[in-house]
Amino acid sequence: LKSVANRATVIPDLIGDPRVKEIDSRIRGNDNTLGEIFDEAFFAYKEDVDLGWRLNNAGWQVQYIPVLASYHARTLGKRGFLNWGLNISEIKKRVNSPRTRWSLRNYVWMIAKNASTKQIFLYWPFVKMRLLVFFVLSLFSKELFGVWKETFAGLKMMREKGKSTGRAVSLRA
Repeated sequence: LKSVANRATVIPDLIGDPRVKEIDSRIRGNDNTLGEIFDEAFFAYKEDVDLGWRLNNAGWQVQYIPVLASYHARTLGKRGFLNWGLNISEIKKRVNSPRTRWSLRNYVWMIAKNASTKQIFLYWPFVKMRLLVFFVLSLFSKELFGVWKETFAGLKMMREKGKSTGRAVSLRA
């Protein structure tokens, strides 16, 4: 993590903020209105976005406060073909990575679980494009192709979880 020096003084203010203490108390289990905090089915990847989405659906205001910056070492970065990160060997490694499979599966599950009908209507073209890119990539990767079965098998479970908040929707075009 790279600390942003001129914003470092914000951290003590956040820690003392009663709103932060309230959400911390709820997340630690003193309030059961959110159900499980991090969805156990997700294991890893997108679980933080899922939590933020569910908090927002429950009426909480979710804010981005840029106090710290972090960088993933695994990013494709600006290198390779035309400086776009189009390095074929790196792309193959990423496509075959378990991280990519979990991320794709959880992305679909998160939408099925949390998106309102209005959100699906507004964002479906972008979601569909992303899924199409992943599908095309999966045609060249047995590992990535295999995640589609697991993803579709879990959709019913995610929709059921979403029904408890009234947010389960169909992902059909």
